[in-house]
Amino acid sequence: MFLKNIVHLNLRTQSIGIRLKSTYLKIKDVNNSHVGNTIQIKGWVNNFRKQKKMIFLDLKDGSTNEHLQVMVDRETYHQNPGLGYGAGVVISGIVGTAPRGHLELRAETLQLNGTCPTEDGIYPFVRKQTHSPDYIRDHLHFRGHTNQFQSIFRARHLATHAFHRYFVENGFCYIHTPILTTNTCEGACELFTVRPLNEELLESMQSKTTPKLKDDIYFNQKTFLTISGQMHLEAMCFRLGSVYNFGPIFRAENSRGPIHMSEFYMIEAEESFVESIEDVTNRIESTIKSVTKQLLDENAKEIHDAHNAYRASLEDQTESQSLEERLNWIEKPFETITYAEAAEILQKHYNSSANDGLSKSDELTLVKHFGKPVFVVNWPRELKAFYMRRCKHDQQLVEAIDLLMPHVGELAGGSVREDNYDILKSSMPDDLQWYLDLRKYGGCTTGGFGIGFDRYLQVLLGVSNIKDTIPFPRWPHNCRM
Repeated sequence: MFLKNIVHLNLRTQSIGIRLKSTYLKIKDVNNSHVGNTIQIKGWVNNFRKQKKMIFLDLKDGSTNEHLQVMVDRETYHQNPGLGYGAGVVISGIVGTAPRGHLELRAETLQLNGTCPTEDGIYPFVRKQTHSPDYIRDHLHFRGHTNQFQSIFRARHLATHAFHRYFVENGFCYIHTPILTTNTCEGACELFTVRPLNEELLESMQSKTTPKLKDDIYFNQKTFLTISGQMHLEAMCFRLGSVYNFGPIFRAENSRGPIHMSEFYMIEAEESFVESIEDVTNRIESTIKSVTKQLLDENAKEIHDAHNAYRASLEDQTESQSLEERLNWIEKPFETITYAEAAEILQKHYNSSANDGLSKSDELTLVKHFGKPVFVVNWPRELKAFYMRRCKHDQQLVEAIDLLMPHVGELAGGSVREDNYDILKSSMPDDLQWYLDLRKYGGCTTGGFGIGFDRYLQVLLGVSNIKDTIPFPRWPHNCRM
């Protein structure tokens, strides 16, 4: 019976595959093997040129930064008024080779699916013109129409897959940590609270005997949009071993700078039976280097296209670097220094004080000083969260980690987690008894980290403003769409 079920499942899967088989090709899949064959392409006109007998269209479909040249005769062109820049089309024809050797499609049928009128002054982009990221950011719903953002979002997709692949191949289990939470995690106050919009619902739920604030009624306690899934990962880590998440994080900081957003994405990982802080720094370095190498090995053209397209759109080219220059740290071992050593370097060589932590300027200075990424470890206890393990050689320090990278400063943060029940009990908030229980019932030493995914894309692609790494950025006074 079991084998029969397997056979039945395989046959059903195959039949679904046949039903879903595409009848058209993506432009990225058109190659020399298709010369002489009839194919169908669906896409948008990125450029067009009129000649005496023929119209030449440059067609793009989002699958690649490349376009496919399409030859359309004058009669077909006149039968389709509105066929021009930005129009959506379905074209069938024979694949041939153009005089200069590139592939082209000789159209036999053309279906105009949607026009793109540019004369009404509403459509914000002009054919053959490069627009600055600041200008494009004012038209979020059209950002996907531009070459540079098509490239960036394809690169984002590839990097997302690469991080998932790294963790799966290294034995991590993917955990969906909640977006709604009662945890403040790092003790930060830059939180968004969550409550129903319906006031009548809140009034109907409010108890006359034990009145609560309206923010507390629905869940019986104040609830927030998550600022980290770390503690939920720790809860899973104690029996699943190695776990990770990949999801949105929310911070209510009043900052509109080029490395801050109100909603962004984090990759967080947690491992059990960690022995030392080096276990965590080694995992962070392995993750970032492995993912970057995979992207460059398997998707070099897409990554180069995204980097070059964004760089070409910048008005200020003075800080422009090639991709190779930007990523020259891949083959270098990351530096590791203590917080005390970092403070001494900043004071001695750059006349900067790090008494209250490291500013972004300090972080970039340290990276430049060593000429490569830098781990800063063993931080003063008062500068870090309660759950970080105290250093054995100095109880005023904790085994905390910040990874500093070129161009963005801090990219990742992590620590060995406090495993001493009594120390944790004396330092943690009162409402986290469940977190303390994890150490009481079959606990072990754990360690983990979080990587800012959007900042990673800044490092990878040379994107100067973090708001240009994500399709729909949110920041103070801006939550359009």
